Amino acid sequence: APVLLPLYGQGFEQGSAALAVLLGFLLVSGGALSLPGIVVAGYGHARWALFVTLIGIALEVPLLFVLVPRYGLIGAACAVGIANVLQQVVQLVLMVRFTGGLHFNERARRPLLPSLFACACALAAWFALRAGQHSDWSVAIGAFSAFAIPYALAIGSQWRGRSARVHHDD
Repeated sequence: APVLLPLYGQGFEQGSAALAVLLGFLLVSGGALSLPGIVVAGYGHARWALFVTLIGIALEVPLLFVLVPRYGLIGAACAVGIANVLQQVVQLVLMVRFTGGLHFNERARRPLLPSLFACACALAAWFALRAGQHSDWSVAIGAFSAFAIPYALAIGSQWRGRSARVHHDD
């Protein structure tokens, strides 16, 4: 961010913490939960996908009214992220209902729980650091660290375990 933001000119620095929050939510909704909406539409239920999108918007508006006055731009990022993740969860439930199961193989499921846990850690750290009147940079770095450390440890542990099984099978 310190390298890219000056390229856009004055005023964009204040959006760096909100961008970090949105990216945390994107890791969950865009990475782990993006496929169910496509599957629901692909199974011929595009109207359900539209309905779920409208539900997401209906959830986002009250969240914006609650979070923006108190937390500003970060509150807006949280409102958008929460509504998007909830929308994706509803699409996941619909996918299970329409297809009869999750149908994710082990390779696709493996990073899901660590990413959800890491996002929860980042969000908790952000709220805790924000309440402590820390600078925006301290909050952003703390929230990112609260995400990156447990996620890296969990994924690294899974990778080491898989690597050990592969070498053991040789």
